[in-house]
Amino acid sequence: KRLCIMARPNSLNIHCLLFPKKTGKALEQSLHSVQCVYGDQQSRKFLHFTCHPVFGRTRRAFLLLCLCLWLLIYPLDAKLRCLLLSLAYSFVEYNFTFFERGKAYTSLAQFLANVVYMPVLVDLYGHFLQNPIFYVLLFPANIWLLEIVQGTAIHWIYGRNVAWCYADYADELFGGLIRLGHAIWWWGLGAALWLFYPGIYMASLRVAHLATNR
Repeated sequence: KRLCIMARPNSLNIHCLLFPKKTGKALEQSLHSVQCVYGDQQSRKFLHFTCHPVFGRTRRAFLLLCLCLWLLIYPLDAKLRCLLLSLAYSFVEYNFTFFERGKAYTSLAQFLANVVYMPVLVDLYGHFLQNPIFYVLLFPANIWLLEIVQGTAIHWIYGRNVAWCYADYADELFGGLIRLGHAIWWWGLGAALWLFYPGIYMASLRVAHLATNR
């Protein structure tokens, strides 16, 4: 069954405004890459995650090493935040792709990448940008860096980027890894993190303290 990746008919005008596509041959050439991600009917499902196999001993070993380092290096409170925020984002992405492309989608690869990368996205970024205006204003650049780093790593581990693909967008860059027009959504995410992350941070510290002092 071929996936509908064009604008949804019942919201065509607003959809075309929010998600402008390439046209002509450029669009045709990009559809295969998009279909490989969102039209994949062969991969297994676990809960709402689409799970993809990792081929090659070296790649499997690298993925296992990253997860082991995460377990060994990150303190418990950071692990709790990584899992909570990554799980929350997976539900956001799952529903967002339904609005965006007409099919709900999120991947285990994206979840694992977020679990590992989350301290860079929120803690390191927040350490250097403590002004709320600049924090939110520059947050899209923070996400674009994430997408370049994660997309490159996922492509190497899985043989392709199985987590997302912006190749059919008119404003895509870096081979479909980032899309400039998504800045409007990343501003919203940045504002949400600025408002709610301090509370999440303090709650994770309390839970970790209780867990380690029982």
